[in-house]
Amino acid sequence: MRLASAAIWFLIDCIFPFRQPLSEEEKRANEERRSAAQIEWNHRLANLTTDEETLSKYVDACKDALDDERERQRGVDSRLTTMIGLSSITATIALGTILTASVQKPQWTWVLMALLLYLTLQTCSTVLAAISGLDRRAYRGSLPFDVLPKQGEDRVAHLRRLMQLHHDILMQHQDQNNSKVTQMAVAYRAGRNFILGVIVFAGVAASYRLL
Repeated sequence: MRLASAAIWFLIDCIFPFRQPLSEEEKRANEERRSAAQIEWNHRLANLTTDEETLSKYVDACKDALDDERERQRGVDSRLTTMIGLSSITATIALGTILTASVQKPQWTWVLMALLLYLTLQTCSTVLAAISGLDRRAYRGSLPFDVLPKQGEDRVAHLRRLMQLHHDILMQHQDQNNSKVTQMAVAYRAGRNFILGVIVFAGVAASYRLL
């Protein structure tokens, strides 16, 4: 069953790539990993030192990890935006070729049109995946009063709360960015299909001219 499913999705990726939904087994495995990581985090947080200077360093490390994740988001968004621009150019070329194609040998018509249609499908898949990756998403952030101590909150409790806040925001950002990366992988697959399609199209077009 798993082999048949893999074969089906491989065929789909070759024709019109899109995001593959997770199986129940994969969802369960992800939930178990997340649960185990959360338990480990809670355990380590509960056993931290009470030294304020050391805790301040841990807070800074958590902030650095969150900054790295935000930089990762910007990098993914930049790649997705670039792919939309490149796809627009390739779509113009493909559609222009379809509209201006003049095939003198009718037996070649369906071959060339089929290849152009395939290239168009890959371009559409790339754009759709990139747009889905760039779609508006809810990113959690800290509010100004979050960084201030609560009434009656001592310094140690305040630093622990900041670490927990940065951790929660980081986890939420990772989930959103992982979804973006999945869409980027779909766009890359469609782009690779497009390149292979262009190579085949070039070979067929050259044969058409020579024969």
